[in-house]
Amino acid sequence: MDAIEDSLFSLNDIDTTAPGVQILSTGVNGNYTLNRIPTGRWILTASVARHLTGHDTLQIHPGQDLNNIRPVLDGNGVDRSKLLTGDAAGYTGSDGKSLPDNFIDSADINAINVALFAQAGDADYNPFADVNRDDIINAIDKNFAAVNQTSNSGQTGRIRPVFPTFKQIVPEGKNTDAIVTLSGLPTSPLQAGDSLDVAIEVQGAVAVRTYEVHLTYDPALLQVEDLISTGSLFQNYLVDMAVKDREGNVSLANSIIGRTPIGGSGNGTLAVLRFRVIGKADQTQMALNDVTLIDVSNTNAKPKLTDPITLLLTNTAPVYHDREGNEIQGLILADEDATVDFNDFLVLSKAFGARAGRKGFDRRADLNVDGRVDFADFLLFSNDFGKVAVDAPASS
Repeated sequence: MDAIEDSLFSLNDIDTTAPGVQILSTGVNGNYTLNRIPTGRWILTASVARHLTGHDTLQIHPGQDLNNIRPVLDGNGVDRSKLLTGDAAGYTGSDGKSLPDNFIDSADINAINVALFAQAGDADYNPFADVNRDDIINAIDKNFAAVNQTSNSGQTGRIRPVFPTFKQIVPEGKNTDAIVTLSGLPTSPLQAGDSLDVAIEVQGAVAVRTYEVHLTYDPALLQVEDLISTGSLFQNYLVDMAVKDREGNVSLANSIIGRTPIGGSGNGTLAVLRFRVIGKADQTQMALNDVTLIDVSNTNAKPKLTDPITLLLTNTAPVYHDREGNEIQGLILADEDATVDFNDFLVLSKAFGARAGRKGFDRRADLNVDGRVDFADFLLFSNDFGKVAVDAPASS
C-alpha cells in the first residue's frame, strides 16, 4: 500500500498510526463520507470486529460520481453481499490474549468451544467468541465460525480473506539468529529395511517467503524415499516445493506462490523427509550442510545450524520364521506377501548386480545386507523358496 501524501485527504483520517486512512461509519446502515479524494486507484476496505474484512477497488477521476460501491469482496474478488462473521481468535496480542486475526479456522472454533454457554459477566465469557453479540456464547456463534472457514492457499470450499491476516506474530530479530535443526530421530538401532521420517525444523524465522535446505547423508547406508510434508511454516499459503537427491546430498527449495507482506514466522517445520536404511553398519551421520532463508523483502540470510546427528544401525538382516520356528531369510516382499515365491524372484532379478547407492539397487533384494545384490542373495532366496513366514508384516 502506498503512503498517503495528500494533506487535504489525510484530514479524513481518525487514526494516523495505522496505514491508509481510517474512518468510522455513521448510522446503523454503515454510511460514510470521504472528502477530497485524489485521482487514482484506491482500495476501500470495510472492517467490523468479529467479521472478515471486505474490500472493493475504485478508480477515482475528477468530477466522477461512483455508484454501486460494495466493499464486501473477499480475497478472490467474490461478492459476499455482506461482511462474513466468525472471527473469534487467532492473533496473539501484546498482552498474550488471542484476538481476531481476519482469518477463520480451527482456532476460532476452539475459542468458541472453550467459552461455550458462557454469558456476559461469567468468568469464562469471551466477548470475541460471542460472534452475534447477544451476551451468550452458543451453537449460533459456533455455526458462523464453522461455515465461514478461510484459506490463504485457495483451498476448495473455503473463503480467501483480504490482507492483512495475522496468522503468525512476526517476531523481533533477524533470520541470521534463527536455528535450523533435525528432529524426529529414533533412539533405538535401525536395521536394513527400516524407514525413518526426519523433520527439518526452524526456530525464530522472520517473515520468510522462500527457503533452501541441503542435507547430507551416506548413500551406501541410507536412501531418500519420499517427501512426506512440505512443512508447517507456510501452512496457510499455496507453495511450490522442489526436491533433488544427488547421491548423499538431498536439496529442497520451497516458495510461497504470489506476493505476501507476511510470510512465515516463528517456529515450524520446513519439510519432513522419509529415509530407508539400505546397508549395515554400527552407525551413520546425517547433517544440515547449508540453509538459506529469504524474507518477504527478498533479503537472504544464513541461519544457525545444529551439529550433525548420529543414527544407530544394526549389522543384521531381517529374519522371519515358519510355523515350526525355522528361520526364513529369503523373503523379499515381506510387506506384501508372506510367501517366498516368484514375486520375490522378480525383485531379485531386477536388482541383480546392483550396489547400494547406485541405480537399480533395491535394498529389499540385498538379503544378506552387504550393500550389493549378487549370488549370495540368490542362494538365500532359493533355499527358502516356497516357505511361508508367519511373522512377516504381510501375515498379520
